[in-house]
Amino acid sequence: MVKHSVSQGEYNIRRAECEEGVRYLSKHLPHARALRDVTLADLEAYGHELSDTVLRRCRHVISENARVLQAAEALDSRNLAASEI
Repeated sequence: MVKHSVSQGEYNIRRAECEEGVRYLSKHLPHARALRDVTLADLEAYGHELSDTVLRRCRHVISENARVLQAAEALDSRNLAASEI
């Protein structure tokens, strides 16, 4: 029963940090318009100049995207054991 406000708080800060990461990474990866377009390998290769906070934010989003895609693939192939990621 906690009321949350998107207009205030950490959400906007975290979103801005992720957008900062995309702006930087898109200089090296022209196809990258959002973190969904970046792999962990891309982040490892090009993220060395990002601040620690921005790097952590980007890594979290990219790894969560990969985890969801992996789970969806496992469900599509009816591999329920693999979908419990």
